[in-house]
Amino acid sequence: MTSWPTPQDYNEAVQSPLVSFADPELRLGRAELDLLGLPRPISGAFASVYKLNCPHRAWAVRCFLRTVDNQRYRYYELAQWLHECGLSQAVDFEYIDQGIKVRGELYPILKMEWVAGKSLDQFVDEHSSNRQLMFQLADYFRNMVRSLRQSGIAHGDLQHGNILVVNEGFKLVDYDGTFVPQFKGQMSSELGHPNYQHPMRSAEHFGPNLDNFSAWVIYSSLACLSVDPDLWSKVAGGDECLLFRRSDFATPLTSLAFSLLEYHESEYVRMIARVMRSLLRFKPDEVPSLDDPVSPPEDLPKLPVPGEIAAAKARAYEIQLHSVEAAGASVKQPPWPKAEFYQEAVKQPTTCFKDRELRRAQYTYEFNSGKHGTVFHFKAQHRQLAVKCWFRDNPERETRYDAIKKALSSNAKHCLVDFEYIREGIYAAGRWFPILKMEWVQGKHLDKHLWSMQQLWVAGQVETDAMYKQQLAKSQGVIDLTLQNFRTMMHSLYSSGIAHSDLSESNLIVTERGLRLIDYDNMFVPSLSGLQSQEFGEPIFQHPQRSLNHFGPYLDNFSAWTIDNALTFLSLYPDAFHWTWSDIVELARSDLCATAASIIPPTGRPGQTWPIKPEMRRRSQLMHMLQQFPVEHVPPLVLDFGSNVLKRDAMIAEVNKVLRKYTSQ
Repeated sequence: MTSWPTPQDYNEAVQSPLVSFADPELRLGRAELDLLGLPRPISGAFASVYKLNCPHRAWAVRCFLRTVDNQRYRYYELAQWLHECGLSQAVDFEYIDQGIKVRGELYPILKMEWVAGKSLDQFVDEHSSNRQLMFQLADYFRNMVRSLRQSGIAHGDLQHGNILVVNEGFKLVDYDGTFVPQFKGQMSSELGHPNYQHPMRSAEHFGPNLDNFSAWVIYSSLACLSVDPDLWSKVAGGDECLLFRRSDFATPLTSLAFSLLEYHESEYVRMIARVMRSLLRFKPDEVPSLDDPVSPPEDLPKLPVPGEIAAAKARAYEIQLHSVEAAGASVKQPPWPKAEFYQEAVKQPTTCFKDRELRRAQYTYEFNSGKHGTVFHFKAQHRQLAVKCWFRDNPERETRYDAIKKALSSNAKHCLVDFEYIREGIYAAGRWFPILKMEWVQGKHLDKHLWSMQQLWVAGQVETDAMYKQQLAKSQGVIDLTLQNFRTMMHSLYSSGIAHSDLSESNLIVTERGLRLIDYDNMFVPSLSGLQSQEFGEPIFQHPQRSLNHFGPYLDNFSAWTIDNALTFLSLYPDAFHWTWSDIVELARSDLCATAASIIPPTGRPGQTWPIKPEMRRRSQLMHMLQQFPVEHVPPLVLDFGSNVLKRDAMIAEVNKVLRKYTSQ
């Protein structure tokens, strides 16, 4: 196998089931399509799931986005154990090792029983006002967790998206990180959704107590909602969480959610909140189960006084006044449109837009759809436009975009995209919703730009030494120019006090005029000081200790070093055509090159090794040090515009100096 398939690769494959699938039943199926006639996957970080309607029943086909050690063995043992236990909440599945053909190669799939139900967060969002139903839901959940525990099973990723509410109760999906007794002594293959996991959980925590903390998170949320349904709106429940987020667990003394609960008028809610906070004192594998008695300790620190909490609420209310949905806190608004409603609306620009330019524009295609929103491409009379539509409300959105818009006049203007936030931007599903109207950026994502350059190295195009040297020089030039443009862009952002907060290849566009940044939902500008982050950013580029409480001009520093290291690796090894971008990034943020004598490429000729060059060794040592810094103290990239070369030795000396300061405390 060359590189693991992408979601788009799977999208193309499932459209031809007769050719792509090995399973006889799946070969006769048809993938469920959206309104544009394209497959409709449920996408996650580790897999894309498709619904296939077969002659006799529907199946869910789980296509993996990465390889996992002992995957076949894990699923075999798991299937055997679930069959013996007869767990009613489990879903039947079959692991097919050579299940789907993509780009001429076979990859494994999971063929699962299709479950018609709603995810837990969707169900709670629709019924949160029904106190009795929330109480029953909490009771059902407790019984399900008890059944899992009695069967010796820990799901490993209990969270809203993996719990489906059906007529008979709950069904559990996604068993990638599930523990059964046969796996004792092994490492976890994933760490679960961060908003439901103990903040200190690591891959070493993998045993029968794995679900205890997340079970408390879910049960406590449902139990509190059964007393006070308004808590759902007060803590913005449903945004990748129920009532709690990772930031609440990481910094409970500054958590608004814990404050609201622990100062609640209900003694029951106050007690649950204190129990939840006390669980953070346990090690991840020592958290008691839901059935174990837990008493909050007497020395549990007090949360901020009511006056400070009132000030925080006043701040939140002030921001909400700028919200599209601030028509009245007591009025429950209908849900926001899903992708298909926007897809239908944009086909008729004259009726769905108020903006004059968009009304006259021609819709061409849907560019990108994620979990928070979707982006459409339009051709206007004099330019091309992108229109971003969101799937849910955010009371701070307009405030944030107003502040970011003003920052576009800074030194960083050349690397940002002009936009306009329009409050009544698009008419969909019977009402008006905001949009972001943006200049369309002509170019390629960073990884696609580098990959297109590397494609020139395919066999047959470098047959002679002369051709090899010619192509090597061309690759070196492209990489070095990209590296220079990236450093220039980061210097412009930093000097303007701006942090994009989600630097990754998908948000970096390589154009003829240099690098441009897109997606500003979580951007920091100086006038937004005091707010929290709204998302974590792409994990592979982020500092391992980053939380939602980290929000400032320093947020790009660690990810900038990671990307700069990846580009430096390509500059040092321009013939690394058989490395994937993700492999290079993984290497760039690790300290592997600091101690090893050579590296083995993920693919290539058997027995091939590459000697580690001195510059990569220094970079690896640097990344090891940077990961020991507090997030807010990671130093920025530094440029010497006289020679346009990074001051590597000076930076490493400075990092060592600051690091000694922290390690001595």
